[in-house]
Amino acid sequence: MDKEEAVAEKRLFLECIGGISGDMCLGALLELGVDLEVLLAQLKTLPLEGWSLHRETQQRHHLVGTRVVVKTQEEAPRQSPQPPSIEGEGTTPFGLPKQKEAHRRLGDIEEVVKASGLSPKAKELSLSVFGLLARAEGKIHGMLPSEVHFHEVGAVDSLIDVCGFVVAWECLGFPKIHCTPPPMGQGSIQAAHGVLPVPAPAVVALLQGKPVRYEGQGERTTPTGAALLVAFAEFSPPPECALLYTGHGLGQRDTADLPNLLRASLVELQTRQAALCQIETNLDDASPEMLSALADKLRTQGALDVWQIPCVMKKGRLGVCLGLLCEARRVADIEKFLFRESTALGIRRWPIARQVLSRRTVQTQTEYGIIRVKQSFLEGKFIQAKPEFDDCLMAAQKCNLPLAVVMVAAINACTPKENPSPKSTPAPTPSPEATPIQNPWPGGPRKAKAPKSKTRG
Repeated sequence: MDKEEAVAEKRLFLECIGGISGDMCLGALLELGVDLEVLLAQLKTLPLEGWSLHRETQQRHHLVGTRVVVKTQEEAPRQSPQPPSIEGEGTTPFGLPKQKEAHRRLGDIEEVVKASGLSPKAKELSLSVFGLLARAEGKIHGMLPSEVHFHEVGAVDSLIDVCGFVVAWECLGFPKIHCTPPPMGQGSIQAAHGVLPVPAPAVVALLQGKPVRYEGQGERTTPTGAALLVAFAEFSPPPECALLYTGHGLGQRDTADLPNLLRASLVELQTRQAALCQIETNLDDASPEMLSALADKLRTQGALDVWQIPCVMKKGRLGVCLGLLCEARRVADIEKFLFRESTALGIRRWPIARQVLSRRTVQTQTEYGIIRVKQSFLEGKFIQAKPEFDDCLMAAQKCNLPLAVVMVAAINACTPKENPSPKSTPAPTPSPEATPIQNPWPGGPRKAKAPKSKTRG
């Protein structure tokens, strides 16, 4: 009963090699396999106009990575400056103040995010980043966070960077984030408030009490990048783990000293989980309504799984074998609950071990909309995909199509032709002819075979 079992847990490790910014974080997560089409579909629900986002494959110090470029009408498209120019978040490529900036308060940003179609958790996490920025700016300028006018971080591209990172993180399943100390840089930048020292005052305020590195020329850590780390990351490397995928998010400039990139790694570590027990009881006097309600209540009490198996009991009576799986530490409470809420007179239990596949849930763009799909892996290799039934049902009803058509499309959309390498990104949605799949319903319809003609010899 005291024995524990090992289960796999994903972690995200951000190595701030040459710095960190919002677009670098977004580029790094795209390299880990986040579907760009899914990301864009979510970001387009923000009530913002006049922006576009695309990815570019570039190099920094001969290392290949992804550069995310956001173009907006609030500012001209930013291009990499030529040395020795130093660009900050609030400057044009040659150190000149940006034109036509959007000055938003925290309340304005909250309205934009809350009016979007992002998930409730994504909205909450995105707003937590802007809350940190508002408190840091308020501390610097001696005003309340609600009174702060956002300049650079209130622009459309910064909203896209922050919300885009949270959506991409959500696509990975919100793994716990670890990071290395970011480089602070040195020099000065031209911002909306004039010439500011590097690191920027907001960066210093955000990273107080955190480990940092005073390295690098120019601005290396932006306020947005610092806020993402403070909001979500643990400033320490992950425990001993297996490296699954690695990607590089590239900064705008190609600097001479440190390679201007952020390395993101998706890792898997073995954690200890409490021992499991299986509990069973046979019932021959419980109505189907009561059993259904009882199963729902057991899940809220901590049961990991609940099932019902028909059985024949004494005197030939039809009954149900009610079974469940739970952690050993919850056995006593669940048994008391069963005795109190059911007609059970006795309960059986025994310790049990299980083997589970490594899995993750991804949001997949299909021609019928976004479908959540659970991908399973064995020793790092893709095994199978299972679409979320409720998502498929809603899409089938909306498009007036058979449910099976939508489910097959979702499976095909996230089934790689080959096992993805650490540097690969999801391929475009393959056609059913290009990626044949097995019938996901073993008992479902099959193609009829043509009858063989009989001839007399």
